[in-house]
Amino acid sequence: MYDLILTTGHDLTFFSAAFLVIVVAAIAQSTLGVGFGVVAAPALALLDPQMVPGPLLVLAMLTSLMVAIRDRRDVRFGHLSYALSGRVAASILGGLTASALGQRDFLLLFAGLVITGVALSLTGWKIAPTRRNLFLAGSASGYMGTITSSGAPPMAIVYQHSPAAEVRANMSVFLAAGALVSIGSLVAFGAFDWAELAVAMYLIPALWLGFFLSRYFRTLADTGWMRPSMLILCTVAAATLVGRALAM
Repeated sequence: MYDLILTTGHDLTFFSAAFLVIVVAAIAQSTLGVGFGVVAAPALALLDPQMVPGPLLVLAMLTSLMVAIRDRRDVRFGHLSYALSGRVAASILGGLTASALGQRDFLLLFAGLVITGVALSLTGWKIAPTRRNLFLAGSASGYMGTITSSGAPPMAIVYQHSPAAEVRANMSVFLAAGALVSIGSLVAFGAFDWAELAVAMYLIPALWLGFFLSRYFRTLADTGWMRPSMLILCTVAAATLVGRALAM
């Protein structure tokens, strides 16, 4: 179907809608360091289920990579390495656990954990981005990312009290690396092909537009809106997981 890009009204409508979704998702990611999957995954899945996870992961990786390069001075590779190692460990164990629990139960479990984290955060409980907490959050993120294509919430909860620039930089490095690992897995198992890559390439201009427009929103994030925005996105992500679980 993708060979007919822009040759029929349906295809033009699809790409117009997808373009707008990606612009908004890229603005969220470039402003907060999180939000691409939360914003884009539900909408793109409705437009065309084949957009998730392959093309979505490519677009998420490229957006996160652009933000990481822009904010590279604020990357803290020392602590970030613990989160990345946790993600790798979770990827190895994820298949075994998923087969034992089932995808629907996993969606409900992670939704509950995210909502609990948000609720505790609102009471004033703080989770410092220590090595242990980053490893645990990275592991949880790896599980969520593998099963739901949206693994940012656990890391967002840990980083919510950090400076805005540091959040954007470190979350973007983490998500870019995680997306690359996931794409490699899809390719290895034959679940990602050239047609899906072509769709993602057509939408790259939307990434650039969203990345450019984010400069007008970063000031808001840097003046106190970073934490509430991240918690709102985490809540939306949890609600999306519950919706997907109930639809099964």
